[in-house]
This record gives sequence, structure tokens and C-alpha cells, in this order.
Amino acid sequence: MRMFKKKKRVAAANTTTPEGPEVQPWEMGPAVEITAMGAADDTQNQANLIQARQSMGIVSAKEIVAEAISKLADRVLLDYTRETVTVRMDIDGVWHPLNPLDRQSGDMLLAVLKKLCNLNIQERRARQKGEFGVKYLGDKYLCKLTSQGTQTGERVILIVEAVKGAKISKLEEAGMREKLLEKYKEIVNHSKKGMVLISAPPSRGGLTTTWVAALGSVDRFVRDMVTIEPINDQQPEVENIGVRTFDPADGENPAKLIPKILLKQPDTILVPEIADTETADLLTNIVDDHDMRVFTSVRAKDCAEAVLRFLMLKPNPEKYSQNLSVVLNTRLVRKLCDSCKQSYPPPPELLQRLGIPPGRVSSLCRQFQFQPTEGQKEEAPPICQECGGIGYRGRTAICELMVIDDKLRRAIVKQPKLEVLRQLSRQAKNRTLQEEGILLVAQGITSLNELQRVMKG
Repeated sequence: MRMFKKKKRVAAANTTTPEGPEVQPWEMGPAVEITAMGAADDTQNQANLIQARQSMGIVSAKEIVAEAISKLADRVLLDYTRETVTVRMDIDGVWHPLNPLDRQSGDMLLAVLKKLCNLNIQERRARQKGEFGVKYLGDKYLCKLTSQGTQTGERVILIVEAVKGAKISKLEEAGMREKLLEKYKEIVNHSKKGMVLISAPPSRGGLTTTWVAALGSVDRFVRDMVTIEPINDQQPEVENIGVRTFDPADGENPAKLIPKILLKQPDTILVPEIADTETADLLTNIVDDHDMRVFTSVRAKDCAEAVLRFLMLKPNPEKYSQNLSVVLNTRLVRKLCDSCKQSYPPPPELLQRLGIPPGRVSSLCRQFQFQPTEGQKEEAPPICQECGGIGYRGRTAICELMVIDDKLRRAIVKQPKLEVLRQLSRQAKNRTLQEEGILLVAQGITSLNELQRVMKG
């Protein structure tokens, strides 16, 4: 990649072309417009931007941001050692190594990034956080920088977030199949009471997106819905849902707000990621006491684990099992690139192992594999312009929905074990995450290798 080739020592901050005038550093590289942030006022931010634009490091900064945006990367990781800077990009949840930078180029890049965030350039040990703005190809982005000293040098993480764009706001946009969506909507829209438990895996598993999409698929215009969130960790706004905040630093929790909220008689109360028994117990009680619906969320790898994760908060198990209506879990999986994916006839034994009936699927799809002809054996494989040779572009969600029946309710109280809950859920005709994932493989949306990778997590 051009931007990560080792750069020669720079003698001056600008250059002169044979045709005439000097070319300033900020005029080089991709057409990325940068806005400095973090200073006390606009004057200082502008001064920081002017200083950053005079360094050749601004070229690398523009290149790395443009590369991240074009590849749909969520994060860029820079690891500084004595002589080099290793570079990786988190693209669709998978880290991809890029060509390293030499220390001189890497130091100039980091100095520019810190200057844009109004951080201390000389500080290489203490943790620093800041942000700057970017406009590229007509869209605006917020770049969040975190630097921290390590044993070998310094680690820098750059998160690139779209300010406005194609935010996922409904479950169908996340990837939930139509029949499963109809079942979810029937439960949450046609019944006044019950608990809905939303879940996704820990560590960047997409819980926030799942939470927003799950609420976005509720009929919010015929319900009075209120969400209770910590003031320092609020969820993205969902239209027509009121927000009440509490401050954990002052010893507050949702349970202290709920009695006041109930005086206004809302239809639905939402509390993402409960952390205390008092709130968990109160939520399970108000479903019956006030004939209402409750939404909450936990981090879990599947629906059965989500049920037990909430149970670990020690609500009244009888009340909890009685009022739990449905559990939703999602797992993110990469989508095959439409421009270069390859179809192949699957062996009958593979279809049998996947549980796909004979004759139902004539071909599956996989990541691009270069198969040169006799005259092409010495040639380099072609690189897909859409995905950059990765073979995948973008992600979708595998959605698991567990509808709670009487057998599951009894098990929550008497046999709260993962395998017991999973077995009873299958008996209740709820599809597992793996079965839902196989449907995506059969449709050519993702590959079997990718499904196996994410199911190991």
C-alpha cells in the first residue's frame, strides 16, 4: 500500500516542482479535510491545525484516514517499537496487518495526530485521549485517538466514526430474516406486558447496535416508552423514546428513578445493561404490578447464556421466569464481497452435515481463490477493487430468537443450566445461532469458513 511504504528522510517541509511553485504538505495526499479539536477555543484549534499542516506527517495522517474509510475499517492500531511502527486495521471485526512505518515517519504522523487533538506531543508514557474531525468524499467523520505507553514503546488506537450515515435503526437492516422479524414484532407489539432480553457477545459484539435495532422495530408511536441510562454512558437516541439519566458516581441506580417514572404511567421501561440486584429485582416485579413491558440487555454469546447472565443478578427467579417473554441474541458475521465471491457445487456429504435437504441448494459461495491457467502461473493474482483482496466487505447479524414457553420457565427456576436451556429451546422450535448462520451460507451471503470462525468466538 502506497501510504505505508518506508519514506526517505525529509529535508524540508515543502517541495518544489520543476514546473514552478512549492507544494505544501497539506496539499499532498488524498483530498481529506481535517478539523482540529480539543483546544479551549477555536483560535487555538486553528493554530494547532496550521502547525500540523506544515509537517509532512499530515500526508500520512490523511492517507491513513482515507484508507480506513475506504476499507470500512472501524479502528487503526499503531504499535511503536524502537525502530518500527506496526500498523493494523480492524476491518469488519478482523485485524489486517499493513506495511510498517519507520520510526521517523511514524513519529511525524503521531505528532500531527496529537496536535490535531490538542494533546501533549512529548508525552509518550501516560494515557492521552482526544479527537479531531474529518471530511472525505462528501461525508463527515469523527476520529477518536487514544495513546498509551507500553513496555516496548507506545500504542495508539484511532477509531473512525461516521458523524451521519447509514446507521442501523431496525432489525431488518441488521440482517434479521423476515419470518423471525415477524415473530419478534408479534411478541413485542401485540402484548402489553412481559420482559424482553436483548443480548450480544462481549467485547465489541454489537450490543449497542442490536439494542437500537431491537427498539427501532417496536411500535413506539402507540406506546409511552422511557429509557433509564447512566449519564456518562448513554445509548444512541431512538425516536419517540424518552430518556432519564442517573449518575453512578453519586451512588444512583435505575431502581431509584423507577418509582418516580411509574407515577407518569408509561407503557414500557427500558434499562440497558443492569448492574445491580435491586434494579433487576424491581424490573421483574413491575411487569406484573404495573401490567407493563420491560426491555433490558446483557452481554452473552447466545440466548441461553443471556437468560443465565440476567439470573446471576439474583432477581426473584419465579418472577423472572414468569415474566420473561423473549430473548434476542445477535452474532456479527462478515459478508462475502459481491464483486469477487465464487460459487461452487457443495459435496452431498457437506450438505448433509449442514442439515440442508438434498436438492435444496445447488451451490454455495466462498472467498475468492485465484486459479491461474497455464499461461497465468507466473502472474500475481488480481486484486478486487471493491474489497481490496480481503474477500469480504461489510457485516450482517446472525439473529437468534428464543421464545420462552412453560418448559423453559420451569427450567429457569429448577435447572438453570446452559445445555438444559439450549435443548429445551430447540424442542420449542427455536432455531439456534448456528442454524440461522447456515441459512446465510445457503443464501450465499457468507461462507462456511466465516461462519465457523465466528461460532468459535
